[in-house]
Amino acid sequence: DDAHKLHLKEGLTSLKKVLNNTAGKGSGCVLVPTVADKANPDDVLGITQYEKGHYFLYHLEKLVAEDNMLTFLRQYLKKREGGNITTKEFVIDFTSFVKTTFDEAKATEILSQIDWKTWLYDGGLPPVLHATHFEGLNKLDAVFEQFRDGKEVGDLEFVKQSTGLMITLTQ
Repeated sequence: DDAHKLHLKEGLTSLKKVLNNTAGKGSGCVLVPTVADKANPDDVLGITQYEKGHYFLYHLEKLVAEDNMLTFLRQYLKKREGGNITTKEFVIDFTSFVKTTFDEAKATEILSQIDWKTWLYDGGLPPVLHATHFEGLNKLDAVFEQFRDGKEVGDLEFVKQSTGLMITLTQ
């Protein structure tokens, strides 16, 4: 979970840089860009779709819980195997999954927390920013700053224990 949070945090940082450089405008700044006829997909697809898409899936996972999200994704991919996946089908399938997985009150509560239009078609940052803070990252940041600044690194045992996390994140 710490690695996932760090990936989200770093992705959000990258997304902010892209949005600052483009003033948050243009098809490259939305999760589902409009691709004009004969347009090169490389001109409209990039870091925004990857990072905002990751954040969006994380948001959905937080709403339905990790095990339910994995169940949905498995069912969705099996159902759509061998075909094209469209945004409209994803919305329909996810909504249907929530309605059949949860009682009516809970399903309504979950679906009311998804602003599909803003997430998918509006530029800018994700409309919901989940906390990506965790103590391990703060300690690693402090140790890195000590190392970078040529100071004595205080908690070497913590660094040794965190090496697996750091290696995982750089692969």
